[in-house]
Amino acid sequence: MLRNLNTRSKSRSLAVESLESRRVLAVGPYVHMHNNNQLAVVDAANGGIEVLATMQGYADNDGNMADIAFSPDGRLFGITDDWLYEIHPVTGRLTIIGQHTVPDANSLSFEDDGTLNIMGYGSLKLYEIFMSNGSISKVTQRATITADGATGANGDLTFVGSDLVVATNNNHIMWYRFDVAPDRPRLIRDINLTSLGLNNVYGLTDVDGELYATTDNSVI
Repeated sequence: MLRNLNTRSKSRSLAVESLESRRVLAVGPYVHMHNNNQLAVVDAANGGIEVLATMQGYADNDGNMADIAFSPDGRLFGITDDWLYEIHPVTGRLTIIGQHTVPDANSLSFEDDGTLNIMGYGSLKLYEIFMSNGSISKVTQRATITADGATGANGDLTFVGSDLVVATNNNHIMWYRFDVAPDRPRLIRDINLTSLGLNNVYGLTDVDGELYATTDNSVI
């Protein structure tokens, strides 16, 4: 199903077609998603899914996309455990940007100013990737979040305005604000997904102030 998590911790649902092992969201004209190597779009208005292509062009010994995200200028990027790619949004063809060095990387998101953020499954650290001339110029640790019961991101993060929203690996969505210390964002909201009957959120994205996500068997 396609479901929207609003700011009052409620949800709305919309039936969508099946896509096996669906993972990850990114916003463009539609909501893009993938099941590791298959790139598809979801029409958020009616829940229809269109498979576009199989992603091809991975680096040697690589081959499972963990997360995807659109940059503010409309380019689509994706990460695996070790590599950052640019993805053609229609053909799925990959262009290698470089190795990112973030352990267990599984979460990728751009801010409105173009800042590229990344997190991993085994760490609560937020990293920033810098790119220059089509390659990675450096990767720096930007902040560390606090999340009781979690050890890292479950599969995605997003920004709502300047607030950081993370799907953590204890089945929560954590909302943070950078208003006290830039390297220690303050937790302002904690959504327990189990209490909503939801499990394993792998993808998050903000669409005009509405928060959407994917689970292991649905699009939220």
